[in-house]
Amino acid sequence: MDLLYELVGPYKIYSDDLKGVDYASEAQMKLKVIEKFGKYKFALSEALQCEDYEQEGILDLTQLQEAILSVDDDLDDHLLDYMLYYVYARNEHADKFEYKVLLSLLDEEGPQDKKKPERIQSAKPKVTSSNDNKKLTKNFKDIVSSNSDE
Repeated sequence: MDLLYELVGPYKIYSDDLKGVDYASEAQMKLKVIEKFGKYKFALSEALQCEDYEQEGILDLTQLQEAILSVDDDLDDHLLDYMLYYVYARNEHADKFEYKVLLSLLDEEGPQDKKKPERIQSAKPKVTSSNDNKKLTKNFKDIVSSNSDE
């Protein structure tokens, strides 16, 4: 049995390069967080700010975990672990967590979110050749003259 597993319990190593039972793709985990919390970003932001009594943008581990779980209390343990890891890995202190990093993660777009912009038909008339313009002008003059005769 794995010694580390006995010491710390179930764990995952987040890496896009390494594969195996103990490894999880960081890109896939980011995508899961975005899919799960993207629509709840405002609620998560509010929950984090409510835990931030000093309004510094910094929480301890327990506060961060409680804020995340207050938005989704049925959250998968691995997803919660990844969210805590994500903030911890981008943090300067071992005991205080800047939760704005987590909110910035939700602003990232996943590959399925990148859509080609829909083509919007321009209000500008289509550029035509000079022969087409002459025909249009002649037709317009004919219509105007026929209406003025009536």
